Amino acid sequence: ASVFVPEKLGALVDRLAAVIRPAVEEESDYRRQRFPEAITDDWSREDRASGLDDPKRPTHQLKRFFAKRAESVRDQLAGRSKGQEFLVRKPMGGDAAESKKPKGTPGK
Repeated sequence: ASVFVPEKLGALVDRLAAVIRPAVEEESDYRRQRFPEAITDDWSREDRASGLDDPKRPTHQLKRFFAKRAESVRDQLAGRSKGQEFLVRKPMGGDAAESKKPKGTPGK
């Protein structure tokens, strides 16, 4: 229970941000302007309704993710939530169960 602690992960983000900030600033003005939003403790005021393919989509806030994910896991472990199940698509030309087997595993 001590591994996924939002405060610890946030502190790690702060340390890593200090290391990578110079490289981000060399990328572009666009990335330089969005970087603080990605590492802030403050909740974004950006419109979160745009899609993943929108180049102007909201910045993914790491600390926001950590806090919400920890809350979700706690709720699931306490039986207050089932979480979300994601659709697993079958690969073309094969069975989804077969595709998950390690290579070299004999089939039944």
